Amino acid sequence: MIRSAMFLVVALVLAGPARGNCPLNHIFICEGGTRDSSLPVDLQSCSIYGPTACQVETARYDIPNGALVADVKICGDGYGSAYVEVQDDFSLFGLPAGTSVALVAHFEVGISSDFLGYAKGRGVLSDAFGHSVNASLPGVTDLTIDVPVVAGQSFRLSYELYGQGNYYGGGGASGQISFSGIPPGGAVVSCNGYVSDRAVAVRHASWTNLKNIYR
Repeated sequence: MIRSAMFLVVALVLAGPARGNCPLNHIFICEGGTRDSSLPVDLQSCSIYGPTACQVETARYDIPNGALVADVKICGDGYGSAYVEVQDDFSLFGLPAGTSVALVAHFEVGISSDFLGYAKGRGVLSDAFGHSVNASLPGVTDLTIDVPVVAGQSFRLSYELYGQGNYYGGGGASGQISFSGIPPGGAVVSCNGYVSDRAVAVRHASWTNLKNIYR
């Protein structure tokens, strides 16, 4: 119980002080236009039913756990799409400031489709320097980008999912963000509350250090 409480405190510390300066996230469902969100966790879903068609569209992200979903379910003559994009500023925490490390960002994307070639999903991982990788075939793909970082300095990544469906069936994608190459004693944290290793963050967390990362 004590350890769980400590993890919760760290998540709130990491998410709290810099919330106003974090990049916005984006959600699109049911032709209502793209909506910006500054929440660490958000879910949007809509259902449309008609005489000959129906559609259910869902877009969800959970930044502290690094998870996203964009899904479209169709019946009859329906058509729809869902989109979710998370933009976040990350930092390598728990190591001496100025330490250079070569990380790899992973975005594991799982794409499902009721009818191959028609309904579809897509996942994209991008950095702030124009590097981008994507997946659009059914199954699971581990998208990766090399990220040279300096401890204490932030770096931005965006990861996004698309789901689309029509009268052939529904489609969607789920995704999970993670990092490899983190040295012992280090953790990747983000402006919006992602923590790669909560145990490390608990040991090293302080209000001053966490505020300085995203100041």
